[in-house]
Amino acid sequence: MTVRGRKLGVVLTVVVLLSVIGLSKGALSYLSNDRFGTTFYLAPLQYNGSMEGSIGRPLTSSAYWFLAQWSSPAPLSPTSSIGTGPGPCSLRGADWWSATQSARLCYESSSNSIELAQSGGNDLKCGLEYDFFVSPTAPGYKINTPYNWVTVPAIGVLSNIYFNFSVQLPYRTVNSRCGPLPCGSSQGIDYAYTTAAVTLASPLHQQSLFYQISLSDSRAGLGCGDDPCKSESAWFFTTNPWGINDSIGLFGYPCLSPTGQGWVRVQVNILPRLLNALAEGTKYGMINDPNNWYVNGIYIGGGGNGNFAQTLLISNVSIGANF
Repeated sequence: MTVRGRKLGVVLTVVVLLSVIGLSKGALSYLSNDRFGTTFYLAPLQYNGSMEGSIGRPLTSSAYWFLAQWSSPAPLSPTSSIGTGPGPCSLRGADWWSATQSARLCYESSSNSIELAQSGGNDLKCGLEYDFFVSPTAPGYKINTPYNWVTVPAIGVLSNIYFNFSVQLPYRTVNSRCGPLPCGSSQGIDYAYTTAAVTLASPLHQQSLFYQISLSDSRAGLGCGDDPCKSESAWFFTTNPWGINDSIGLFGYPCLSPTGQGWVRVQVNILPRLLNALAEGTKYGMINDPNNWYVNGIYIGGGGNGNFAQTLLISNVSIGANF
C-alpha cells in the first residue's frame, strides 16, 4: 500500500459533528441520495477546500457526488467535451461520456452506474501515484448546495455499519516503464490497484483514519504489493491521519480480475473491522474511543504508478448503520 489518501480533503478537514439526540433504535443511511445523478463536481488536483466546477449532461446546478483526480496527467475539467451514447465506454448503455488521454468518465442512468477509466501511459511521472476516485459530497469541500452526507451517531453506539456496492474490472494492463515488472526497483515501479474505502474522524481528539478495502492489485500473487485475493490486513499510514488496508478476500469475496469476471456485488458489515483498527491502532498513538469516532466519508476508485491503464465500473453504492 502506497501513500494516496493524505490529499483527500473530505477526511483531513475536521468538522464539528452535531450530537444526535432522542433517536430510537433503527437504521440510518449516511447518504441523502445514493444515486449518482447526471452531474459530478470536480475536485482540484491539489486540495484547497473548494470544487473547480462540474461535468455532466444535462448539467445541473447541484451534484451529489464528486470526482478526485489526484496527480492525473490530463484531468477531466469543466470544459471537457461531452459525448452522448456509449462511445468508448464499457458501459454499453451509457447516457454520456467525457475523456482525456488520462481519464474517462461514463454515466449510465438506467443501472445507476459509472465508469472510471484511467491511464498513466508515458505521461505520468515515475514515483507519482495517480488516483481517480468518486465520493459523495460531504463537509470538507465548500459547495453551495446540501451535502450528500448525513451525520450518524458515533460508531461506539452502532450495532453494524453496512457498506454495499457493485464493481467490475473489465480492463487492466501494466507495462514496464518506471521499473521491472512486477515489483519495480529503487528507480520506480509500474502497477495498478482498486479500492473501496470509508473515512473516519474524531473531532474531539483531532484524529483521522482511512479504512480501505483492497479490491485488486496488479502485483497480487507475484511477491510484492497488496494481495486482495488473500485474507490479509496491513497498515499503510502509522501516523495521523492513520490508514489501514483490509483485503476483499478477508470478507470472503473474490478480488477483481480483468478476465471476464463480470460484476461483483459486495455487502459487508465493516463495524467489527473499524473497532479492531481503533484497538490495534493504539500502538501507533491512535485513541481507542469509539464513542468519539464518526464515519465522515467514502471513496471508491483506483490508481497506479507508471505505465498502467485500467477501467473500473461502479454501481449501486450504499452505506448505512443500525443502532
